[in-house]
This record gives sequence, C-alpha cells and structure tokens, in this order.
Amino acid sequence: MQRYLAIIILIFICSEILAQPENSIKNNGEGKNLAIEGLKYYNGRVVPKNVQIAADYFSRSAAAGDMVGEYFLGLCYYNGEGVQQNYQEAFKWYGKSASQGCAQALCELGYCYYMGQGVTSDSHKAFELYEQSANKGYAKAQYYLGDCYFNGEGVNADESKARYWYHKAADQGNEDAKEALVRLLEEQ
Repeated sequence: MQRYLAIIILIFICSEILAQPENSIKNNGEGKNLAIEGLKYYNGRVVPKNVQIAADYFSRSAAAGDMVGEYFLGLCYYNGEGVQQNYQEAFKWYGKSASQGCAQALCELGYCYYMGQGVTSDSHKAFELYEQSANKGYAKAQYYLGDCYFNGEGVNADESKARYWYHKAADQGNEDAKEALVRLLEEQ
C-alpha cells in the first residue's frame, strides 16, 4: 500500500511532465516505469536520494524511448547529476524528449540555444522553442518568452507581449515573472 501511495505522490510531483497529452507520449510501459523508478531516487522522497541510480534508470528509460526518461537524462547531463556534465548529451536528450512534445524539454532545449550550451547560440531558435513550450502552458517558458519580448532577443522588442507572458507565468506562481512584473510597474 505504501508503495502505491509513493508512486501516486511522485506522479503528482511530476505532473507537468507526466500529464502530457496521451498522443504525444510513446506508449511504452517499461520506459515509463523505469522513469518513475528514477524519479524516486532523483527526488529522494520515497527512497534515499541517489542521483547515480536515478541517472541509470533514466538512461534505461530513455533507451526505451520514454519522453520523461529522455528529459530527466538530459537534465542529469546538463547539471552533472549522476553523470559527468555534458551539454552536448543534455542537448541530445532534451531534443529527443522535445520531439515527443515534452513542454519542459522544449524549454530546456531553448535555453541551450539561448546560452550556446551543447549547440551554437541562436536567440531566434531559443525564442521559437520557448514559444512552443509556453503555448503548452509551461510557466518557466512563459517567463523566458516574456524576457525575449522585453529584451528583443530572437524577436522584436514588445513590452505589451512581454507583460502578457510575464502575467501568464506569474499566474502559475513563477517567482521570476512576478519580479519582472514588479520591475515593469516601478519603471512606469
């Protein structure tokens, strides 16, 4: 019983990823189960945190083509958690997950383009990826999209569009977006 409760809690914690539309997720029970096991170790909420074990589960999940496993393996490579930090590998796994429609992976792929990590810097491509992710409702991407519009990065500057996207992100609790809105109000 406790195991089932733990799985339900993990699914809730990662609901933004696990709630992707069914048609955008490869039907792969084994890969999904491996990703869930990896999340247990990654978050350390059910078992002691161990990013090496988590990265191994994510790697096996990603090899099975699971979008969640691919995203989290990319995150592990990006942050050097359980594996040697490698931006090219992070970019590769974010790209695989993003191709299946993962909003979080689209955002992180955009960030790689923006920062030039694992790929040549390209603010226009970053903007496009942030926009795709933001349109899926991902608050972090909505904030980044607001920044693109505010600073004219990858798109013509447009304060009203920046404000719109900051509001969308802030409405979901994104603290950076809330701070950006306060700064905009102070500048008026």
